[in-house]
Amino acid sequence: MKHPWYASGDLFLPKPVRNFLETYLIGNDTSLFYISLWSFMHSLSGVLFSFVSNSLGDYIVVHTIWEIWQIYIRMTPIHTLRGAIDIFTDTIMGILGFLVSQQLV
Repeated sequence: MKHPWYASGDLFLPKPVRNFLETYLIGNDTSLFYISLWSFMHSLSGVLFSFVSNSLGDYIVVHTIWEIWQIYIRMTPIHTLRGAIDIFTDTIMGILGFLVSQQLV
């Protein structure tokens, strides 16, 4: 059963947008590791956050709170290896976006 706030994990994006972002570039639904268009959304979040704060630590705190929220609403299955890898990949992609932005600005 989905948590009542499950849709907040996708920022209440319309279904066609969510479906588009779930396009896999590497891997698929059954792969432990994958890169999808969502991965680039995490990079974009790092870029945008770099305009709010110059602190990588601040970004990591905010990103971690978001990942905890996704676990709480049962969007990320933390009890699976795929869920843990997803959190790790999301975090790395966001940090990369933040760092690249810091170097370009």
